[in-house]
Amino acid sequence: MRKAEIRELPGLIGQEVEIRGWLYNARSSGKLRFLVVRDGSGYLQAVVFKPSASEALWAEAERAMEQAKAVERDAAGKHPVLKHLAEQNAALGEALGAMAASLEGMAAEQQAAERLAKRVDEDFRNAISLKGRRGTAIIVTRGLLDDLDDDELRAVMAHEMAHLYNEDARLNTFIRQREIAAAEARETK
Repeated sequence: MRKAEIRELPGLIGQEVEIRGWLYNARSSGKLRFLVVRDGSGYLQAVVFKPSASEALWAEAERAMEQAKAVERDAAGKHPVLKHLAEQNAALGEALGAMAASLEGMAAEQQAAERLAKRVDEDFRNAISLKGRRGTAIIVTRGLLDDLDDDELRAVMAHEMAHLYNEDARLNTFIRQREIAAAEARETK
């Protein structure tokens, strides 16, 4: 397998490559695991989506997350530089395995996003994710589609899919309802 630096990845889409770097950050959100890998040339966020990931891939992502947490706990009282190096070295193998396998999951996520995409014939550039009683969709304007290349469009669709998975619209509605209620309460005083 070809070794590549992160900065080379835009030119290697569709190819299987090996990235050598370290786990820079790891976080989770429900059925998603986000592993940020860094090498000397840049950063790469690998996303593992549980419904489209194999059991082995999901287990690797979970193991990377747990090791990152364990390293953080073990290094809590150490010098910041030593702590950083310990974090990098402890999770590197698992992160790279999960990242390589997550590329398969990313392809499945892209297919799901394409099924949900609805085009609106408007010149302005916008993408909106909607989830409600009548269904789920990602609305994309013609202006956005005309202006973005394939890689940029994939990034926008992944971003909108993350909003759907995290149910951000529901949270934003809840927050907005609270803001309105607070404003009305202030006006009645």
